[in-house]
Amino acid sequence: MAFIDDWQRDQLKVPHDEVSLFKLFAELLAKHYTGVEYFVVHGKPGHVEFSSGIWPGKTGIVKEIGDLLIVTYSYKSREARYCVQQNKYERSSGALRTSPTLAFSADIYQYDLLAYRPQVNSVGSIPFPKDILSGTDYDSVGNYGVFYRGGNHLIDFAYSAARWLTPHSFSSKTKLSLNTFMMGFGVNGRDLLSTVGIQNFISALLEMRIGAPLVSRVHGQFLQGMINRAATANGRSPTVVDLPNLFGGNATPIPDGSAYRLLLINVDKNA
Repeated sequence: MAFIDDWQRDQLKVPHDEVSLFKLFAELLAKHYTGVEYFVVHGKPGHVEFSSGIWPGKTGIVKEIGDLLIVTYSYKSREARYCVQQNKYERSSGALRTSPTLAFSADIYQYDLLAYRPQVNSVGSIPFPKDILSGTDYDSVGNYGVFYRGGNHLIDFAYSAARWLTPHSFSSKTKLSLNTFMMGFGVNGRDLLSTVGIQNFISALLEMRIGAPLVSRVHGQFLQGMINRAATANGRSPTVVDLPNLFGGNATPIPDGSAYRLLLINVDKNA
């Protein structure tokens, strides 16, 4: 069976929430593609403090940086990309859309963080680099992945860079609209800014079209530390991944008790 066949069948067997649905997605991705690893590390989530990009002068906002880290890499091209993704499950049916948009519930401060990408200060157990979001001009470094009910009331997936979403209001609990409800959208081929359909999202990941290029030693050491810690926490030896643009040096130590989810993909094995 193909990935999409398993996805449409097995989604009926799991709770319909963003964490359970992404876990199923990752498990099926690892089943149908090689070089895919998914880690869940339990503990306290990694929070950061930042200044608002929406409200100038508003400082001291504290939020979890995101649900998920995604790292894709290639030894052949000596490239790697990374992004922070916030997953959501929108319970309303896509069949009820009256315009070419998909709206979903969100926290305005989470959107503020991922869309405007300020410098951050870690206030939790995970030592995020200050410029993990701000150190790139690739919008897709901060993004949303939304599970929603599509055709035949089956759950599908939409992806968008946070900056390309539109808030319905600026209250703490708001809705965000995906404005380009089409099969794919990007600018100058640098990174994919939105796409609809779970198979399209997979293709974009394997083509390394989502996320910021890894060009910073500090970022590379941090992500290597997150990979090593995730593998150890799941009872495995640290994954042998020398992130191609790490430039040498030691991986950043990640303390025990840090909670995060990590999707790691070697795209070479699916070329």
